[in-house]
Parts: sequence; C-alpha cells; structure tokens
Amino acid sequence: MNDICYDITLKDGTYKEYYWRVVNVPVFDDEGSVEFIINSATNITEQRLNEHKYELMLNNAEDSFVLIDRERKILNFNEAYAEKTRDIFGKDPEVGISIMEFALPERVDKVNDILEKVFNGEIVKADLEMTNTDGRNRYFYTTYRPAILENGAIYGALFSVYEKTKEFDTKKELEISEARYRALVENGNDVLFILSPEAKPTYISPSIKNVLGYSQEEAYEMDLMKLVHPDDISIVASELEKCMDKPGEPLEVTPARMKHKDGRYRWFEATITNMLHDPAINGIVDNFRDITDRIEYQEAIAEAKEKYQSLIQTIDGVVWEAEPDSLQTSYMSPQSLPILGHDADVWASTVGFWEDHIHPDDQKKTCDKFIKLTQAGKNHELEYRFKKENGEYIWVRDVITVITEDGIPEVIRGVIIDINKEKELQIELDQVYKIASIGNWEVDMVNDQLYWSEVVKKTFEVDPDFKPELNTAIEFYTKNENRDAVEKVVEKALEVGKSYDIELQITTAKGNRKWIRNIGKPDFRDGKCVRIYGTTQDITERKEAELELKRSNEALVERIKEQRCLYDITNLNEGDLTIPKLLEKAANIIPRAMLFEEFAQARITWHNQHMRT
Repeated sequence: MNDICYDITLKDGTYKEYYWRVVNVPVFDDEGSVEFIINSATNITEQRLNEHKYELMLNNAEDSFVLIDRERKILNFNEAYAEKTRDIFGKDPEVGISIMEFALPERVDKVNDILEKVFNGEIVKADLEMTNTDGRNRYFYTTYRPAILENGAIYGALFSVYEKTKEFDTKKELEISEARYRALVENGNDVLFILSPEAKPTYISPSIKNVLGYSQEEAYEMDLMKLVHPDDISIVASELEKCMDKPGEPLEVTPARMKHKDGRYRWFEATITNMLHDPAINGIVDNFRDITDRIEYQEAIAEAKEKYQSLIQTIDGVVWEAEPDSLQTSYMSPQSLPILGHDADVWASTVGFWEDHIHPDDQKKTCDKFIKLTQAGKNHELEYRFKKENGEYIWVRDVITVITEDGIPEVIRGVIIDINKEKELQIELDQVYKIASIGNWEVDMVNDQLYWSEVVKKTFEVDPDFKPELNTAIEFYTKNENRDAVEKVVEKALEVGKSYDIELQITTAKGNRKWIRNIGKPDFRDGKCVRIYGTTQDITERKEAELELKRSNEALVERIKEQRCLYDITNLNEGDLTIPKLLEKAANIIPRAMLFEEFAQARITWHNQHMRT
C-alpha cells in the first residue's frame, strides 16, 4: 500500500495536487502462482490536505500540545512544546518515551493524580510554575483533556500548555508599583487633595495625618479654606481661579500657610491641576508639601544677613568720603589700587569717576537709589558691578553712612567691598535650593528589608537595580562621627520613637564624598517599631557653599576689626595722640595676634609694656 501524489492538469490549464492511496492485491491460481493483481486507488486528497492543515496549525500555535497514551507514553507533540522542554529540561521530547520524564520530581505524584482523573473523563486545569535551565522562572496555564476515539473510548490524554510569564511579571510589577505608590500617598510627606470647583474635597490622601495632624475622617468634615491663614486666603482663591481657566495644565502656586491640628500655622507649596474634564478624576488635583523648615531657614538666613550687613559698615575695603551735594570725593583710601586697580588720587581728583565706572546696566538704578536715600539721610548699601582698571567688571557692595546735622546730610562715608566671590556662592546656593531633589526610603524592621527610591540610589551613586541591605548600608556613611551619629539617632528612634533630622557626610559607591540631609520617623505598632521611613536629600553644594560663606564671613569680621582700629587711629585728636595710645591702637590692628603672642610677627615695647602683633 502506497500513497502517491500527482499533479493533474485541469481544463483551465492550471495544476492541482491529488493524493491517491494505491493498494495492490495479488490473486493466486490453484498452483499458488500469481495469476493477476487487483489494483485499487482511493482519492485521499482531502484527507492529506486536512492532515497538512492540522500540522501547520499544531506547529504554529503559541500554545504547546502533547498527546500521550494511557501508558503515559508520548504519541505526538508540536514544536512549541519541544522548545519549552529544551528550555526547561535541557532535552527534546521523543515519541514513545514517558511523559513523566518531563515532570518535576516534586510534581510526579500530582501529575499521576491528574492523569487518573483525565483517564476517567475529567478535564483538569491548573497553574504551573517551572524554572529554566538558566534559572529564570516561567509560569504556565495548563489544561489536561481526555483523548477520545470515535467509539467513545479514552485512549490517552492531550495536554495544552499556555505560557503566561509576561502577564505574570507585568502583574507583579504593577502590584509592586501600586504598593509603592500607595505607600507614598499614605505615608509620604506630600498631601493629595481632589477638590470640587467650590474647593470641597472629594478625596484626601491618608498622609494628611502625618503632615497636618488631622485624620481623613476629620478632614472630610472640615471647611478646608478655614485652615488657610487669613492673610493667604486671597492668594489661594486667586490661584484656584487661574487653575479653572487652564484645564490639564499643572500650576505651581504661591506658598501659603495652613493651620496644623496643634494650632500652629505651617507653610506649604503646592501644584494644582484642573482635571475636571477627566471623568475618572472629575476634580482639581492639589498636591502640596510642608516647606516650613525651608521658610524658617530662609528667614534665619535673612536675619543673619541683616546682622552681617550691620557689621560691615566699616569693613576693610575701599574707604571713601564725599560731599553730599556735589558728590565730589574728598578722600579715597589706598586700597582702591590693590582691590580695584585704580589710583586713589586719580579717583579723588576726577569728577564723575564713580558714576562713570558703574556697569551701564546698573548705573541708573544705583545712582537713583544713592541720591534718594542720601537726601533722606538714611544709611544704606548698594550692590552693583564696578569696572576695574583692567576693564573687568566685578560685583561690589558699597556700605554707605550718611552723617547728618539737624537732619541735613553733612558728609557721606562708605566702604566698597569686593563681593564677587560671595555673589557667585550665593548664586550657587540659590541654584541648589531650586533644583534640590528628595528621595524616599524605608526600613522594614519586621522583614529586615531596606528600600531606596531612585533619587536615593542616584544620591549614593549606585546602579538603578541596586538592592540595599541593612547590614551594609551603614558603610556608606563616613567613619567615626558620621557613622556613630547615624547609629545613635536610629537607636533612639527604635527605643523611644524619636524622629530625627540630621546632616551627614557619606562616601558614595563611586568614592565621592557628599553631604546629605536625612529625616527619619519611626512607626510603632503595639509598642514595637515596625519600620522607619523618611527622606534623603543631597545637600553637598549647599553645605559646601555655606561652609565657604562661613569662612568668608569670619574673614570679613577680622577685616572689620582691623578697619575699626585703623579708623580710630586716623580719627585720634592730635592733642591726645600720645605714644602709648598710638602703640595700643597699632597692636590691635590684628586682634587675634594678641591671643597668641608666641606667633606674633612684631613686638612693641614701651615703658616695660610688651605688645605683639
């Protein structure tokens, strides 16, 4: 019996494949010899084409199929099944071998139980997790069906295996993402409101408890506008009105104050977005965060700056004196040459020298302010760019004192100080505040796990997929005082529930030294700390700028002391100018030297009095 394929020419001249099954049956005579052969041919074209289609479907399907008999031996399988067995077991399936060779040892009993049910006519569905030869986990959805003959007899089982690894991984990632988002919304430092056009909340994030002290239930029952400071209500109302005209556009609003549950007002900055057009949200999204610490810090800086400005009224620099009416310079100190490159005598003798050397962009506003405040008899200071002898412009601060008599300006004195470096430092400091990013972290005390956000990982200069561990994370902190400080505040947080806000120095994974600000808050349940969470901020640039500014301020204070001594010497009455007084003033030109006589560069002796400087 043979199957034969012929290409037959049709009437229209085209060719078509036909399959025939040819059977040759010999007919014997009485002597046992072949008398003739009966030849029969059956058209099996449709059967062969159906078989071909079946094979194409079987081998091109995404699902894996394998057919076994009741002895659990493989009868047939498709290519998708063969690929999976190679990936998972490292070998190919073969017709005739037992399917149990491709069952995990711990699943042998379970597979046998399933097959018994299938051989009894049941359809069994189950999830299956397996591990590749490369260690990667894969997930499948399997269906076991009985293989039934036309007469209804069950001769085996058909397995179909659908891989759902991608769906599983995607679902897992989504669950993790949702968990992180929920943790941020519920426990982060930001509060999220969804407001109606009338500013009534339709959603309030649980984090309001951490930020304002109110529970969600309390907040829903409150008129939120009554929490706004009376002086800031108009600001908030104006920002909401702007938001209504710009749907879908995030707007950064002017900082405002809201009342904490403890009665204190806290400063907040916010971003609001009109999402009334989105049916899923149908409200104004208000995301705000507490910036009280920042505001208080800025106010402290402003106060310190005010004190600093009062100290530099007579600081060492280019000291000058002029007539208030003509602005003719009557005195210019010699420091004008080393500091600004201009000869003091030329400056003092040239009419309009000061005005002509102010930067064109600063000239009008500087001169106008100078004239206005001088005529009012007010001490003041000016900051402007001044042209040096070499043509370079530098920033200077001109500290001006107006001497009046009966309310009329009589003389003007001032000191011009080079603040170019200070200006650059201030610009850097302002830039740091503007672009500062804050990352979140959490220590799970129950499961001994540590989580870092992407921003924290970037700060510590580790790879995005880096997984921090509790026992090694401490090694990032600089040894001795920084590492001790971390351990101390964490210990207090665990023992007595004390939150902390600390600035520390670290060494990143790339070996770079950085300053960070760490804020941590313990979370206790049933008297036990279950986690510590908080934020980390890279403050390296700000810290270095502050340290440099502090050093500059200390130097300026010394220069102030020196200038005061010089000023006192030049203003001594000639009748009172005794040698002891002169020596005393001279010895105090560098006040710190008097504290360390052994390092003094000069010694003055007068009538058994020893002075070093």
